[in-house]
This record gives sequence, structure tokens and C-alpha cells, in this order.
Amino acid sequence: MRTLGKTEQRTLDRLVSQDSGLPALLLMEGAARAVAEYVTRVLKPASGSTIAVCCGRGNNGGDGYAAARLLLACGDYQLQVYETAAAAGNQGDAAINRQAWLQMGRLIQPLEQFKLQTGLVIDAVFGSGFTCDRPLDPVLAGWSQKLEAGRADGRYQVLAVDIPSGVEAGTGKADPHALHADVTLSFFYAKTGCYAYPGRDLAGLTVVSELGLPQSYLDRLARQAGLQAPEVITREDLVPWAPARPAESHKGSFGKCLLWAGSPGMGGAAVLALQAALRSGVGYTKALIPESLYAAALTACPSALIQPLSEQDGGAVDPSALQVSLKDGLSWCDSCLAGPGLGQPAEPDTRQARWEAMENLTATAPRLVLDADALNMLAARGGAGRELLQSRFRSGLAPAVLTPHPGEYQRLCPEGATLVRTDRLKAAKLLSDLTGAVVVLKGAGTIVAFPQASGRRQTEPDLPANRLWINSSGNPAQAKAGSGDILAGLLAGLLAQPLPLWQAVLAAVFLHGSAADLAAGRQAGRAVLPGDTLDTLGLAFRSCKWQ
Repeated sequence: MRTLGKTEQRTLDRLVSQDSGLPALLLMEGAARAVAEYVTRVLKPASGSTIAVCCGRGNNGGDGYAAARLLLACGDYQLQVYETAAAAGNQGDAAINRQAWLQMGRLIQPLEQFKLQTGLVIDAVFGSGFTCDRPLDPVLAGWSQKLEAGRADGRYQVLAVDIPSGVEAGTGKADPHALHADVTLSFFYAKTGCYAYPGRDLAGLTVVSELGLPQSYLDRLARQAGLQAPEVITREDLVPWAPARPAESHKGSFGKCLLWAGSPGMGGAAVLALQAALRSGVGYTKALIPESLYAAALTACPSALIQPLSEQDGGAVDPSALQVSLKDGLSWCDSCLAGPGLGQPAEPDTRQARWEAMENLTATAPRLVLDADALNMLAARGGAGRELLQSRFRSGLAPAVLTPHPGEYQRLCPEGATLVRTDRLKAAKLLSDLTGAVVVLKGAGTIVAFPQASGRRQTEPDLPANRLWINSSGNPAQAKAGSGDILAGLLAGLLAQPLPLWQAVLAAVFLHGSAADLAAGRQAGRAVLPGDTLDTLGLAFRSCKWQ
């Protein structure tokens, strides 16, 4: 699902008016009508209740004045209109709608005089024009605090027009006093900030109105203009991607997945990743694990191929056994996952043997997922780790898929340590550009970034170069050790199957979150274990019509 930021929204507004011939004033009327219809048909305030419309400078304020007029005409409501000091200087279409309200003999009060006992508040103050470089002034901050207090005790319901005031449309960054809405009504497309945190928490339910224009028409204009704001991964996206599973299929039809995982004391990570891969629908799954974990892995996953790796004194895997098994496995598999539970050995010889194995992996694996300690291994090598990934990308192999959480990200990309806390979209893009890898930056609203395609041969010709996605599924029940292992295994399993790489990655991210949503729906989220997410993974597939 496409989203728009501030610049993209303004560009599309202009293009729609120019291409369709519809004047901007008519589009503003359409936006106001969408607000009024949502209020009367969905929110349905009681007859005689109060609706306070708060307007600012610019087109968002113009939408508010017009919506107030339409609500006055379509229901028995008590309408109050407030405006910021700047709104009095509105020009153009916003000024026309402001004057129309006044011509009806209605009042406009200063926002600092906002007073409402109970009712609906419509926020039309900033819209997509807000930037954190210009914080909310004391009047707006005080108004937002009043609304939050009223929401908390159930006196107010808040509808934001386009995006809550105080939230950046393109990033989701928010002013400390940003408005908290119950519903956000966006036009043409949702704003990126309604799905990127912290804006996602402030937007409430996001609803989109196309203002009576066909979605296909808007999509065409957006493509022609090259508008490339982040997209949102939704269930509706996944439905048409479902790979066929013909009746005459056999296990060889659905790919072979190889896992290199586990170490003494961290066998659970290997088992969770292995179980997730098995549940992905892949035909074969093989795990290379230390021989001390063989019995546990075989008991937990009897349908997997378990290849034990001989260990030296102290528990380290024998380097020669690792190299031989890895070479054989890479010649057999369609995808490979490395990292869950591998550990970080202190012995220089063991570390060097693992690095050589990593070099082999990145040079030959058809599709590759690197998670957990595989990422730490790359981070420990600094520039050499990045160059290994870039070399793979330049060679024409499918880009590696990296799955860092914020801590792993900071080790891989020290220059992005601040970004990963303040602008996760830019952070994911930075690491993708530096490594030539697909980056799955885990966390609330997981970000997926695809690298630039220039300077490489294309083995994945449909790879969406230089693009960003935000996941719409998932919840805090995933904030537990083991959740990332399940995502890594699911990624590897789907990548082994006959799916475009980009669809496999986005599907795995969404399905992982969807399974957690289903698990949290059965019990308190705090009690959900990673194994519960595995149990609901089949239901998540079914909800997307993947059989």
C-alpha cells in the first residue's frame, strides 16, 4: 500500500488538479465532504452533540472550515470553529471557505479559547505541513494537552484530517506535544507518518478517501511523477502473491532450505528457526548444528534433515567438518540461513574458521539470510564485512537479507547509531546502501529496505530497487527472545520457494507479525511465547489465502 510524505502529497495534489481539470477548490470540497460523511456515517455523534473544528493556516485549515459548513447542513449538531492566530491570514481556497463560514453568521474563536465539555474534535490545524524543525507553540501544546486529558477520561473523541497535528507526514517523527487522534482520515493515500512510529501510535485508526477518484488513476499519476515514499505491507498485498501448490506437487517442488545455527547453550535458537522454516511450506529443510545438539533438534524437528557437526574439546565445531558440510549444503540448497544461536567464540582459530565459512556462504549461497551472530561476525570485521556483502551484490547474486535488531544495527553501522533511534526509515536505507543488502530492521513497525540496483548484474530482475516498506502487523508480544529466530527461519523457508525475492521477504515479515497478532488474540500478550507464534503461523497463512 502506497503512502505519501509532505512533498509527495503536494506534488500529487498539483498533478491531480492539472491532469483532471478539477480546480483545487473542488478537491478541497471533496476532502471536506469525506470528513463530514465519515463523521455522520461512521462516528455518528448523537443529535445535539457538540463538534469542535480546529483550523490552521493552509489547505488543512480550509478542509476544516468547509467540513464545519457541511456538518452544519447535514445534522442537528452544535458546531464550534476555532483557529490558530496564523489561520486568520489564510489566502486562496482556504480563505474562501473561511469567509463562507463567516458569511453564514457563524463565529470563529481563537484556539487559545478552546473549551468543550464533551464531544467530537476535528483536528485540521497542520495536516501534512508540520515539521519537527518548528515545534508546536505554547498555545498548540496547551490545546493538545487539553485534548489528551479529555480523551483519557472519555469526554472527547478526536478525528485528525490527513495526519495528527505535530506528526511529520514523511517520517512519523512527532513533537512532544503532538495530538493523539482516535481516527485519522487521509486523502488519496495514507501518510507515511501514520504507519511509522511514533506517529503510528498517535494516528489511531487510519482511513483513506480517494475523493471520488479511481485508485488506478491516482496510481498512474503517482508512477508518472516517480513518487517513491515508503509503502506499507498489508494482508491485501499478500493475497495475490500466494504461490501455487498444484495437486501433483511433491517435496522437490517447493525448494530446499539450509540452516547453519546453534551452539552449546543456545540450541533453542536453532530449533525455533528450524521449526519456522518447516512451517513455511518449503519441501526440504536441513540443519547444520553441533553434534551435542543433535538429539534435541531431531526430537523437536523429526521431519528435518539434521546434520551433526563434530566438536572439538571445549565445544567448538571442528573447522574442517564445518567447511565440508557447508560446501555440500550450499551445492544442495535454494536458500541458506546463518546465525541463530551460533554464539561468539573467543578462540582466534574458531573465529577465523567461521569467517572463512562466511566468505564461502556469501560467495555461493543462491539466496542468503544473515541473522544474530552472523551479523555480529560481519560487524566485528568492520569494512571487510560490508565489502563481503557488496561483493556478493555486485557479482549478480541475490542480495543478502540482513535481519538486525537496533543493537545489532548499531554494531553493523556505527554511523547510523543515532538514526536508528530517531529515524528508522533513513537508518534502514543507510545500511542497505552501505552493504548492497536487503535490510529487515526489526522492531515496532519493522522496516524493509531494498538496495540500489546500479552497478550489478540482475539475477533478480524484478527486485524493487531503492524502496522502503513498513510492516503493518505485529505487537509487543513479539518483544521476547526467540521471536527473531522464528522470523529468520520463516524468511529462509520462503526464499527457498518459487517466489520473487522481494515478495518472499515482505510476506515473511507480515506473516510473522500476523501470527503474533493471532497468538495475542488468544491470551494476554505478555504470556505469548515464540512457540505460540509458531502455532498460529498456519492461521496467518490462511488469512492471506496462502494454502
